[in-house]
Amino acid sequence: MAPKLPKWVWSQLGPVEVRMVEGKKKKKKPDTMGRYFMQSRHIEVDPSLAPAVQLQTFRHEWIHMVLIDAGLHNAFTAEQQELICDVIATAMAAEILNSTK
Repeated sequence: MAPKLPKWVWSQLGPVEVRMVEGKKKKKKPDTMGRYFMQSRHIEVDPSLAPAVQLQTFRHEWIHMVLIDAGLHNAFTAEQQELICDVIATAMAAEILNSTK
């Protein structure tokens, strides 16, 4: 079973809030599962997702945050960033989910 997502995460630039926001209530892209907002420093995850998918989505957005906070987001194209975030988040979620069995 997937652990509950944290309310806050920390980075070298300070705290980042984690919010549960339904996809249809999102202003820009209602079909997205999650999003990192650099200006307001928060991560949104759709609560209607299965818990394991919420975890993977949270980690995906968390990796976007890490790349941006480290100044590495400009080193990759948008497509490369998505691939990097997907690969690492999927591996992290799998490890977490496997450790809770």
